[in-house]
Amino acid sequence: MGLYQPVGGFGRIHLKVLVEAGFRLVRSGLKAVRQLVYAPHCAACGVALEDGWLCAACHGVLNTPLANRCRQCGVNCTALRCFDCASADLIVDGACVGVYEAPLSTLIQHFKYRGDRALLEVLLPRLVAASMQLARPDAVTFVPLTRRRLRQRGFNQAALLAGAVAQANGLPLVDLLKKSRHTAPQAGLPQAKRHLNLSEAFCARATNLRSLWLVDDVRTTGATLAACAAALKNAGARRVQTLVLAVAPG
Repeated sequence: MGLYQPVGGFGRIHLKVLVEAGFRLVRSGLKAVRQLVYAPHCAACGVALEDGWLCAACHGVLNTPLANRCRQCGVNCTALRCFDCASADLIVDGACVGVYEAPLSTLIQHFKYRGDRALLEVLLPRLVAASMQLARPDAVTFVPLTRRRLRQRGFNQAALLAGAVAQANGLPLVDLLKKSRHTAPQAGLPQAKRHLNLSEAFCARATNLRSLWLVDDVRTTGATLAACAAALKNAGARRVQTLVLAVAPG
């Protein structure tokens, strides 16, 4: 019996009509459940929304310029860079979107640890805007993960950010750095041991690129970025500027 033949006691009602009606019923039911269970909420604070990613309060905080903070390390100061970051002996200079405080810190945590890549729609425009503070480089690179950490997380958040920044600025993305050994999480170490923890942990491929943007998600003490910048300079780069979403409050 073909698909378009009458079925049982339903006379001229065809199987195709019944199937399509069933699909419409299921779709409408799923839509209602989705609207009930997954009603829009602010990605940062969780307040209910009619539409969009952020409530007005969180949107306002994220759009407030970084005032009275060093744009590189986040310490309180009235200049664009604090005295330490402006010192000539620093290995890197850089820019950031903001301080690692809510709502920015919440968005970063959801993106990094929950794998919510949709939040890039909120984070990336702000990172691209911060990149306008830097001198244009030859290329963009990123802080690497060990293979073990990459398997655990499933993606490198710094690589995703760097790729989007490179594309937005019409720059090449280059994978130059490698983390040669597993290290203890920096967040669990006292500041005095963080540089020692990263000693010789990074190496870089030889490059003829003279100027680079080095991208990561968060700068805490700057030890990771300094170690990566040192490796890049040993490999041939002359200038390394860092670009991060957030810096730890100082």
